Formats: sequence, C-alpha cells, structure tokens
Amino acid sequence: MAVWAIIENKNEILLIKRSESTSISGQWCFPGGGIKHAESPESACVREAKEEVGLNIEILEFLMEYEGEYFYKCCIVDNDHEITLKLNECDSYSWVQPKYILSLGIIMDLKKVYMVLNSMGYQIELNDEARNIIS
Repeated sequence: MAVWAIIENKNEILLIKRSESTSISGQWCFPGGGIKHAESPESACVREAKEEVGLNIEILEFLMEYEGEYFYKCCIVDNDHEITLKLNECDSYSWVQPKYILSLGIIMDLKKVYMVLNSMGYQIELNDEARNIIS
C-alpha cells in the first residue's frame, strides 16, 4: 500500500523526479511512498512529504483509493517553505500547472495521475501516447 500527496500551491502542483537509485528512475510523480506497519495512510502521507521534500503539509481532503494506493489533496503548512530533496529518492522537483504535467517527461502511473487530477477538476493536455495509456 502506498500514499501520494497532491500538494497544491498557487494553482500549481508539486511533482518530483525519482532518482537513479530507485527502480523508477527518471519518472515524475507526486511525493509519497509506502505505508509502514500500524501507520495510518494519513500519517504516512504527511511523513513521506516531510521525508522526500522537507515540507510540512496538511491533508485537506481524501481524494481516492485506487488499487491499494491512497491519494490526498494537501497544502503546505509553512509560509516560508523551502524544498529539501531526499537525494537517494528524488533528484529534482517542479511546480507545474496540472494541464502541463506531460511537458516534464515520463509520468509514473499516468493513468492514476490522470484520474486523480481529473477528480480534482483539472484537465491535462494529452498527446496521442498519453491518450493510449489512459484509455
């Protein structure tokens, strides 16, 4: 089971690029990861955001559960936020308007990302390859 934090700030969402030391290197995704034994999905979401990008977040809304993965809409708690990457897990980040996420490169689990962002009312500009993946 995994959790993912969809962190919004000024009409943009935060995506991280997985580092070369991971099995999904080079792919972009929301901050998140595995749920530890006896940990609630909500606690795991907050912990993972702090570990991966150094942000204190607040969960605003449970968005969906899909195939054992939990997605949460979140916001940053600190006004003076500074992203600090956990380099063995991610080597880059980007704040991006959701409709332009494909401009970053390969999106991990694009179909799930599309479903989540669509449930939040966002439209993504899809190319032919992306249309094939989500259909």
